[in-house]
Amino acid sequence: MASQAATNTPKRTPSKVESLKTGAKCKAKAICVTNLKECSRRFGIFAKQMEVEGVVVLVKSTLNPTRNRRLNTVFARFDFGDGCTKEKTLHMKSIEIWSPLWTPPSPLETIPLVGTAIAANIPPISAQPPTDTLDSTLLGGATVAPALPPVVNSPDIPVVTKHGVDWYDDSEAILDPVASTPARKWSLTTPIGETLHPGSNEQKYMSRLDVFLLAFPPKALTSLCRNTNMALMLRGRQSTAFPELLKFFGVIILSTKFEFESRASLWSTIAPSKYISAPAFGKTGMSRDRFDNIWSCLRFGYQPTERPQAMSSKQYRWLLIDGFVEEFNKYMAEVFGPTEVICVDESISRWYGQGGHWINIGLPMYVAINRKPDNGCEIQCAACGKSGIMIRLRLVKTAEEEDRNVQEHDNGLLHGTIVLKELVYPWARNGRIVCADSYFASVGAAEEMRRIGLKFIGVVKTATKKFPLAYLQRLPFTSPNGARSGLVSRTEDGKPSMVACVWIDRERRYFISNAYGLTPGSPYIRKRWRQEDQAPNAPATQVTLEVPQPKVAEVYYNSCGKIDQHNRDRQDTLGVERKLVTHFWDKRVGLTIFSMIAVNSFRMYKELTYPKGGETQKEFYGNLAEELIDNTLGQVNLRTPRAARTAAATASAINPSDGSPRMGTHAHLTPTKRKRKNSNHALQGNCKECMKKTKYCCSLCKDNPEKSKEQWICPTDKGKMCFSAHLQTVHEHYVC
Repeated sequence: MASQAATNTPKRTPSKVESLKTGAKCKAKAICVTNLKECSRRFGIFAKQMEVEGVVVLVKSTLNPTRNRRLNTVFARFDFGDGCTKEKTLHMKSIEIWSPLWTPPSPLETIPLVGTAIAANIPPISAQPPTDTLDSTLLGGATVAPALPPVVNSPDIPVVTKHGVDWYDDSEAILDPVASTPARKWSLTTPIGETLHPGSNEQKYMSRLDVFLLAFPPKALTSLCRNTNMALMLRGRQSTAFPELLKFFGVIILSTKFEFESRASLWSTIAPSKYISAPAFGKTGMSRDRFDNIWSCLRFGYQPTERPQAMSSKQYRWLLIDGFVEEFNKYMAEVFGPTEVICVDESISRWYGQGGHWINIGLPMYVAINRKPDNGCEIQCAACGKSGIMIRLRLVKTAEEEDRNVQEHDNGLLHGTIVLKELVYPWARNGRIVCADSYFASVGAAEEMRRIGLKFIGVVKTATKKFPLAYLQRLPFTSPNGARSGLVSRTEDGKPSMVACVWIDRERRYFISNAYGLTPGSPYIRKRWRQEDQAPNAPATQVTLEVPQPKVAEVYYNSCGKIDQHNRDRQDTLGVERKLVTHFWDKRVGLTIFSMIAVNSFRMYKELTYPKGGETQKEFYGNLAEELIDNTLGQVNLRTPRAARTAAATASAINPSDGSPRMGTHAHLTPTKRKRKNSNHALQGNCKECMKKTKYCCSLCKDNPEKSKEQWICPTDKGKMCFSAHLQTVHEHYVC
């Protein structure tokens, strides 16, 4: 009886700790092994449900003496495919035994008899061959759904239909749905009809000032001068002209080269430190009072003195800048031809003063976006996708004004599509590619661009109508770096029209395109530092990573950042918005557009003159400021004797070396402004002719920057001829 009882005693099932030995196979959720971002890259929307296989490396059991409880952990190596493995220490409850290497012993006496098996409701073995479907009744009466039939994707059967748009899995059409777009060079037409291309100014026959005047709309400059003169005359100030206005712009650019707290300090002739020279802006030829007069009366648009009855307050305030934007858009549409790619994005004019849609003062539409570095007036822009030259602007206004400007044929389109169409419409019907971010991108935008004769590439995030986002999110990728997949839609006659695809780099990117598909493009190369040697104090290694990318991603990412680069050049490198403070929003927005024109002139001049290399931005802005200040527009050049030209150059009541006022013009003697040490008396020196003490200096020598010391000369009040002798010996070219 004892032996029979021992035979019928069931064997103990081994615990999970006993089953998980070194080398055992296990499974765990991927979210427990790596981060959510990595799981989302590989598994899409199944990031939190997908499981990965692994091999147990070490099982550790630790006793907590305080609680008298044992903590069981498993250190395992998990395989994510494509040679990617991750090691992780997990709690025993997070591990599932998949195929343990250890199995309990099965002695012969424990095998149940046939009758016992029949009594246990085990279904009999069928003599028929196995099929793909499973019986719904299994052990213990559990029910299992029948297996799904295998999925066979046919290029003639739509995989998914979204809002009436059929998407097909066509491996050939998705590579290149439409004909490729030929490459183009940007062009700029001059007033005399000459067409400029990159490299046209390698002989440098055009100065920086010439290129700046080509980038600045002439009608906008005329309106700016006229409106400013109207404000000057209302204040009883002297009117200005084009040469002085250009000099004013040169002083603005020059001021960005200095650090100052007060704008008035730029005209100071006293050095702030013995190692830093004084700005002395008076030597530019524009006094501080004149600059302040033009600055306070600067008007970029025309606004009537009284608001019309039929015009809202916001429309009335927008008049201060609308005209400048319209002239810029008209001019660039007439004279500039972009390359085969146009990018669309938004910019911000930095403003923290009064304004907002809730108050009838200041900026009519104040925009604050968390992801933007600054708040203020938002400007939607279009730029050349290769050179980065800004070609079209659009001010973001209130929703009421946006709805008022919607055209009848735009009804039913998304707001981003309407804005996109307005920005690129001047270059329609020529097959160019438009690249836009998620604010503009949608299937409707691609369809509208194709209708007006343009191609489109965009990244889809929120505007998912007609886009097979759910299908693309469910696609798993074992090799995520550079992996791609997608679907293609067709026209009524069966030709490919659009491609919806997903490409994986750091995260999943979803593209809608009717220009390029999944044709392999140039790989994206990154240089990164990696700690490959895990030994203590081992040096890091710089590695080169190559990420394969399709042509649609290559074209998009080569152009989508051009406007952001333009904004950094305007805000950081040039820095007019941060250097010059104003309390008037229209002046701030107008100077923002002026800064865009200055950045455009740099990009034009660099590609026209230096296709490879050349001067930096800061060097260009410094040289441009000099040419603007010293411009000779409006002057009539006549052949004059050398002495007359020299005399005309010195016929100024302002010292050109430091901007200080002088007591006379042309060649004369001027008393020194320097004082004796610890005294209020004027400094004296020995005359260069008679060696007598004097406080007077030669004005011509003082104007010469090469002569650092004072050139002391006796005055003529006592009948001395020292000054006359000095002119004949040192300045003989000045004596007629």
